[in-house]
Formats: sequence, C-alpha cells, structure tokens
Amino acid sequence: MYAERLFGGQSVPWSSKTPGRIHLMKGKGLRTRSLKKYIKTESEPVRKEAIMNILDRKKHALVLFGSPHSHGSTRMLLGSFLEVFRDCKDWLVEEMDLYAMNPHPCTGCGACAKKEACQFPDLDGFDKALRRSDLLIVAAPVYNASFPAPMKALLDRTQRYFEARFSLGKRPPVKKHREAALLLSMGREEDFPVEVCAYQLERAFSVMNTTLRGCAVWAGTDRGRENLGTAQQKARALALEILGEM
Repeated sequence: MYAERLFGGQSVPWSSKTPGRIHLMKGKGLRTRSLKKYIKTESEPVRKEAIMNILDRKKHALVLFGSPHSHGSTRMLLGSFLEVFRDCKDWLVEEMDLYAMNPHPCTGCGACAKKEACQFPDLDGFDKALRRSDLLIVAAPVYNASFPAPMKALLDRTQRYFEARFSLGKRPPVKKHREAALLLSMGREEDFPVEVCAYQLERAFSVMNTTLRGCAVWAGTDRGRENLGTAQQKARALALEILGEM
C-alpha cells in the first residue's frame, strides 16, 4: 500500500505494508536541513539507511489511531497529547491508521505457538514498529463500551506474544520496554468503558514489555465540545508526566 512519510516537514512518497505517517517533532536537536542529505529529491523515496539513522538517534513514539474519522474528537485529543513533544528534544512519531490497515482477525489457528510469527503478514510492520518504540499511544473512540473493531482485531492478534512467552519460552517476547498512554473519546460520561479498554490493553501489554502509564478521556462528546478543554488539559498533563520520566 501507499503511505506518506513526513520527515522534518518534507513530504516524500514511501511504499509500505502498513499505512501511516512518520514525522519528526523538532526541538533542540536535529533540524530539517540536516535531513536533506538523506533525500535525493522530493519525488524519490527516502533510503532505508536514513530511516535507521534517525531511529537510532531519536526516541520513537508509535501511535495506533483507531478512529474512522481522521479529524474528529479522537484526533483533537491526540493532537493535544502530541503538542507536548514539540517543546522537548526530538522525537520520531509514527502513526498507524488502523481503519486503513484493516487488520485480519485472529483465527486461533495456533501457528504462532509453533513459530514466532503470525500466519497473516499484515501486521508485520506493526510488530517491527512496536519493537523499536519507546512510547506506544493508543487513541480511539469508544464503541459499545469497548474499542472499535480494527483496534480489537489488533489486540486479538497480540496472541502471538502470549504464545512466544508461554509456548516458545521467549522471556520477554519483546525485549525493549516502552511506556504507553491511552486516549479515548466517548459520547457518554461513564467509567465502565474506560475500565474495559484499559483492562484489554493491560492484558496484552503483560507480554509486550509495555506499561500503561495513564489514560486521558474526552467524555460527553454527544454534547459537543463542552468537555474539550478539560480533556485537552488531561492529555497534555499525561504527556508531560510520561516525558518527565523518560
């Protein structure tokens, strides 16, 4: 599939198995012009060496965007969370649009209990991005007191990490540790859906070497933007808390 990768404000075409966007959050470190040596022209793809060079020098945040609305409530909450990164040292932020990816559902075939891989290759790109990430951000609306279908499908596919741990003896299945944040938007104001979503993540994270640090919720979106300001403050505060310890 075709995805647009963004580096330091420059846009170049990039072929990828996983749709998404990568952009550099500019701070005191690497500047846009220092990336030009990695880019031949704006009409040519960025070399893999350039990507690895950046990844080696920058902390990597991976965003799982689970809303079908690219500019809706979830996007606004995510934007407030990511604002904090612009005032800090450089971070590389990669976003994966789960509705565009449309993960294949887990079929319980048991293949991952025999080999450290999934029989469906559509999430191989996610696995690679996860393993190099320092921070995982899950941003999604609440559907029927839980995650939307694409996010739930991805969580079901984390069975590969359970099997790696308990069937194949990989300890830990994912070597690098990362922090995580949950950002939710929801029409009503109630605690149960937040508890359900957080519980699902914590179960999966238990074999992914990932720690859920907190959750920021924009509740009551059925009433418009009444609670937006409070939700944005919570998102920024959560980001500052996480960055302060990384």
